[in-house]
Amino acid sequence: MPINGRYAHKITNYSHMQYRSLRDVDWDWRDWGAKFYNMGMIVMNKSITDYLHGDDARQFICRSEFKRFVDGLGPWKWSTDQTLLNWWVKKESNMKVKDMSWKWNALYSAVKDEYIPEAHFIHFFLKDKLPNAGEDVEALMKAIK
Repeated sequence: MPINGRYAHKITNYSHMQYRSLRDVDWDWRDWGAKFYNMGMIVMNKSITDYLHGDDARQFICRSEFKRFVDGLGPWKWSTDQTLLNWWVKKESNMKVKDMSWKWNALYSAVKDEYIPEAHFIHFFLKDKLPNAGEDVEALMKAIK
């Protein structure tokens, strides 16, 4: 993702905070931090059910290995679902995954402004950083044009 310098620093800190203590999987550490998926946009096919091992949605989220994420313990108090899903995908080591282009989940205010027009989907996050705290759709639309 063509992220700006300000956000690059944040993502490095975030990845260390979220993933450094989860040593039971290989996070593929790089100079900027761990390789992980932003879960703002996920596309799954029916084969995902093979990895649920018969669990329905409630049973899945209530798995004991997810408790620390669901309860938001320690560093996971701000990113429970994203970290849970990233960890789970890595734990299911035979899960087939395909990386999507950043264009399907361009993070507004994190992606360099000149790349926003290339995005297929713009993910507005960090409400306090959005025009009018994200409450004015017209202002958001003007900001991305």
